[in-house]
Amino acid sequence: MLFLVVVMVVLVILTKMVSHSFKHSIAPSPLPPPPAPPSIAEVITQMKTLAPSMGKIVLSKADNGKTVIIGLDETVRIILPGNATTGFFWRITNSTGKTVQITSPNKKFIYESSPHPINFAGGGGFYHIDLMSGTDQGPTTFYFIYDRPFDEKKFGYDYSITLDVRKEKKTTQHER
Repeated sequence: MLFLVVVMVVLVILTKMVSHSFKHSIAPSPLPPPPAPPSIAEVITQMKTLAPSMGKIVLSKADNGKTVIIGLDETVRIILPGNATTGFFWRITNSTGKTVQITSPNKKFIYESSPHPINFAGGGGFYHIDLMSGTDQGPTTFYFIYDRPFDEKKFGYDYSITLDVRKEKKTTQHER
């Protein structure tokens, strides 16, 4: 009987030791915190820096109401902050002139969420739309609004930009 008690005690001790060492051997080491996601301003600055190498002019909220001179067959990307989870989105309300056309799919703004830490809901991002001048010269003005079209009470943000297409000069990002 004493033998059985000793065997049982030894088994219990061994089980606890194995269990304890097993837990510690597979426990994950703590991970460093993820890097902070870039802000919308940082994303826009990055895109403006890369734009000339991509053959694009990048315009942002800071260009609201301006006239920008562009060349023939030139591509322009407009990037505006937004948050699709709120129901708000950027849309075209009007345009005048026919020298610049919208080349984005379905002629609409495309939403891109900013990178966020895991389990981060409603973090926002930005909308962008691509435009391209043709072979005709002259100005085209686009008017956009950031709103929720289903709301009866109309409010939101407005944005307008005039793109003046000229044959004699092709604008670079830094000449605006």
